[in-house]
Amino acid sequence: MSRLPKLVVLDLDYTLWPFYAGHEVDYPFVQTANGDILDSSNMILKTFPESEEALELLSSTVGTMAAASSGVHAKAAEQLLQLLGWRKHFLCVEVGPGSKKTHFDIIHRKSLVAYEDMLFFDDEPRNVSEISALGATAVLVDKTDGLTIALVHEGLQRHAGRNLP
Repeated sequence: MSRLPKLVVLDLDYTLWPFYAGHEVDYPFVQTANGDILDSSNMILKTFPESEEALELLSSTVGTMAAASSGVHAKAAEQLLQLLGWRKHFLCVEVGPGSKKTHFDIIHRKSLVAYEDMLFFDDEPRNVSEISALGATAVLVDKTDGLTIALVHEGLQRHAGRNLP
């Protein structure tokens, strides 16, 4: 691939897992001896089938990642990332209510990466549109499948093929 992004930003809810952390599942979470993650009502929490492999691919290809989630339960998202062993992939995690643009402004300041050098995955069309307007390559994730290997490849190809000044 001729031009890789310098930073990949991922939404969390309905992108890496099929629920709103702390809203549709009850926080806090616990991990059982066999590795299952349960919410406080003892429901087993599952991620999308290809999320872990997609994270590993992005981590080995691009390296630097951040998370931007409009979920209101930052502690739930952080705990879930820790329990899944995924927190290590993220330079920063911005979770909270409000616009994704606000999250991206913070990520931009922390990472010093230009928006044009960012690749973003999100399940909400309005977020994809808003972040595309900043200059980032933004890819819509299907809420039923989450982040897939095919979508990662599509995003990397779209970013590489962009005509930038």
